Amino acid sequence: MSAPDLILKIQTTDDRRIFKPGELITGNLSVEATGDWVVGTFNLILLWRTEGRGNTDQAAAEQVVVRKTGERMPTKFSQPFSLRLPPHPVTTFGGLVRLQWWIGLYVRAKRGKEHFFELPIASTFQEKQFEHYFRDTDPDYDDEDEDVENEDAGE
Repeated sequence: MSAPDLILKIQTTDDRRIFKPGELITGNLSVEATGDWVVGTFNLILLWRTEGRGNTDQAAAEQVVVRKTGERMPTKFSQPFSLRLPPHPVTTFGGLVRLQWWIGLYVRAKRGKEHFFELPIASTFQEKQFEHYFRDTDPDYDDEDEDVENEDAGE
């Protein structure tokens, strides 16, 4: 059996990307493969990374084994998920340091290379600041629905 190509996707409920510290993140993860395959590793990880002056760092806040090594998988697989953001650290985009949160899906078929998909998210109480960041840096980010909800709330 040759190693399949895998296409990974993470989608949060309502396509949200901005969450409050301590909030429960829910959504769906999916994998499409060019054929049936056997799991080598299949993990969903909530993690943060720092960049900027000085050392870079990263840590996993939560890790979920989605499927066990050796499990046979179909060509299309989908599963809901939930992860809880810890109360800190919060997302920061300062002049000296940047701290970014990610939801990462890391999958390797047995006898295959690792595939990964990382979805950047923000853990903050300052939603407007990060809507601007995602809108300017991520072509897949769509906050039109959030703007409509915010406008409706202000009337």
